[in-house]
Amino acid sequence: MPDIREEFEAWHLAKHGYITRGNEDLGEGAYGQGQCSQRWEVWQASRAALKVELPDNSARAGSDPYQDGYYACREEVEEALQQAGIEVKQQ
Repeated sequence: MPDIREEFEAWHLAKHGYITRGNEDLGEGAYGQGQCSQRWEVWQASRAALKVELPDNSARAGSDPYQDGYYACREEVEEALQQAGIEVKQQ
């Protein structure tokens, strides 16, 4: 799964046709062109603002196979969301 920077650069290249890399003076991971840097900041902020609250996971039974399946799926969904850079609110 691509990370946030890979997603941004793929989008920016498709939308604007270029990516400008910064030099050593700009610091690690900086972009050399102002608009590209500004778009990167906005992209990061938009991803940080994504938060999902999943249903309560505290009533885990252990004896009901349907509930066990639900909770196993819920844990996988939580992990997938986190890998996609979406924050999952903890109960």
